Amino acid sequence: MKRNDIVGSKLGGGYMVFGRIIRRIDETHVEVVDCGKHITVYADEDLEVHNDYKGYWDTWGRADRPVFRRMPTLRKLKQTASYYQEAAWKKRKPTIRETEHRKSVAERIHAPFTDKQVIRLNEYQEDGQYAPLTCPHTWDRENDEREKAHDAFFEASETRRRGALEATKEGMVCPVCTYRQNWADPHMLIGKDTSKGF
Repeated sequence: MKRNDIVGSKLGGGYMVFGRIIRRIDETHVEVVDCGKHITVYADEDLEVHNDYKGYWDTWGRADRPVFRRMPTLRKLKQTASYYQEAAWKKRKPTIRETEHRKSVAERIHAPFTDKQVIRLNEYQEDGQYAPLTCPHTWDRENDEREKAHDAFFEASETRRRGALEATKEGMVCPVCTYRQNWADPHMLIGKDTSKGF
């Protein structure tokens, strides 16, 4: 995905929202300005490229004489969005949040994990003081059967936290489905005694 690509998002409950990519935030996220005049950061996996999309026929209130609404250019979308978000039209430096996000991504530890890292990561995942890394399919509204399978597994377990991934040498894996991620945040390796981090 690159700047000016036409993309669609299905995050709106099945309703496709079209827009154009303004810029890439990091390796896995892009900033998109959509036809609804909003600027949003999306993960690549939540978008589909539709460069063949030209527009749509608008029949709202004019069924007898529909009007073709052409897909606006990136320049036009940014100009329109600027009425709602002043910074949209200006070239700007990354926000503090974006800078911190990039730093966090750069500092992640990646699989394969060592034995000590696996032990510490699993301790973190089961510690009630922290929010664990979870499987996104635990709350899968589009696949009821998959969500029920996760519910049944975690309700039967007295020790596992709902949706918590399990650390293995190969990465963080879901004990119910095939979901896997190959990274973890470095702060997860620091125990209550900070001198015992790995």
